[in-house]
Amino acid sequence: KTAGIVSPFHTNESNFLLGLMMNGVLGSLPPITKKEITYQSGFRISADRSPNRRGMNNICGEIVADLPSEIKAQAIHGLYILDDGVDRESDDVWKEILAKMDFVVVQTYAMTALARSANIILPGLAPFEREGTITNDRDRVQWLRSSLPKKGESRADWEILMMVMKALDKEEQTFADVGQVIKVMGEKFPAYKGLSFFRLGPHGMSLNGKASG
Repeated sequence: KTAGIVSPFHTNESNFLLGLMMNGVLGSLPPITKKEITYQSGFRISADRSPNRRGMNNICGEIVADLPSEIKAQAIHGLYILDDGVDRESDDVWKEILAKMDFVVVQTYAMTALARSANIILPGLAPFEREGTITNDRDRVQWLRSSLPKKGESRADWEILMMVMKALDKEEQTFADVGQVIKVMGEKFPAYKGLSFFRLGPHGMSLNGKASG
């Protein structure tokens, strides 16, 4: 049995497709936190340095808090990981988790310590190459647009997940672009129903349906 590891550094669409593919146990890597900063102008930098934790939690439903116990209880021997792309040393919990796995797939754009522990590495896109949506900690959904072209053999993360699902005969439908993923995501999660890049525009939209100014 395989568990999926979603990421608050990935788009809603990538996390959504990994959740569809796994249809079971989902976990996440340890959060990266620092002191929250608020400037006199009101501009705020959240203590959670990941851009999409709220979206990840919205889209992925129940993310296991005690992953080691769940791995033991459900006899999980494989992991499919959406890597944060942050090169950090694994803590003792994650070292123990990885040591118990028979097979690890890491989807990443950077050769992190986690990627080096993988049996298979799937080359995804760097943050500035991605397109999709993210949801900040105030429930504002924003359009993440690519500002750099893709390099080498890298593919959009949602495309990679769709190809893996097809190889595993878990593909429910084919998506021509990320906009179609957003539409299906909205059908499964009412708060995201009706979202599109056109509606989000340059300023984004709150999950209450109001455009953000």
